[in-house]
Amino acid sequence: MPPSARSALEVDCGPLPLERLFIVPKTTRLVSPRHCVITPARVLGFGVKDVALWVDDCPGGRVSSIPIDRLIAVDDRSILLYGRVRLLAANAQLVVRYNSVYRDDLQENLRDLRGQLARKDFPVESGFLWLDPRSEQMRQSDLPFRWQAVFDYPTVRPNLREPVVIAAGDVARIRRGRTGPPSGVAVLGSRELVIANEPSASVDFARYGIDLLAVPRQHLDSLSWDGRALTVHLAPDQVRVEDCSSVELPLDPRLVEAMGRAFGPAVRWI
Repeated sequence: MPPSARSALEVDCGPLPLERLFIVPKTTRLVSPRHCVITPARVLGFGVKDVALWVDDCPGGRVSSIPIDRLIAVDDRSILLYGRVRLLAANAQLVVRYNSVYRDDLQENLRDLRGQLARKDFPVESGFLWLDPRSEQMRQSDLPFRWQAVFDYPTVRPNLREPVVIAAGDVARIRRGRTGPPSGVAVLGSRELVIANEPSASVDFARYGIDLLAVPRQHLDSLSWDGRALTVHLAPDQVRVEDCSSVELPLDPRLVEAMGRAFGPAVRWI
């Protein structure tokens, strides 16, 4: 770990044991036969009240931090060896790109962080709706193995014993060269809405990755659909309406329809 990173992060985060640090070394990546991109070393620190990112792109490095009580969503992408996590606040974000070989080292801290963000419980009853092109009467056990496994991921369902509402789109199979919008599943629990879908920017590699958006229920204002993309409208605490944020997800219309029907009045649509 760069010698100045830990002390710089502790100014905002307080004492940081090694297990609360995620270290991404400096890397070089080819983008064409004659060009490469150099990514500076980064260290993400998970404090008690703040999360902060140290970047080695100037003498001594620089630190960006966000109080945990200002975070409103976690955007977590994994495709083959590529990992990227975005920690979103109303008017700021921290972004870390990393080799997904080390994903487990990050996920434990992300689960703890999500538990801190999702502070309120909302009533929910178990339900399942899969709008498969073949039938609307498909059972969860009929889902492809990949998506059945997704429901057991700790990143999708932190507590497997809690009731959730599950909505699934056109996930019957993943085709190489697929030209349609990415599909996936959405899980509404008592504390979080989690949308897990094929990576939208690399659909040809969709079978090898997952895009995951986790939103605490108390920060979920509403959803909207324009025929092409789902917009998740976020409602931070004690923030002016004009500063509120949103996340746009190009998605399979069947998944969006399933979400609307399965979630019912528990989620507001605009």
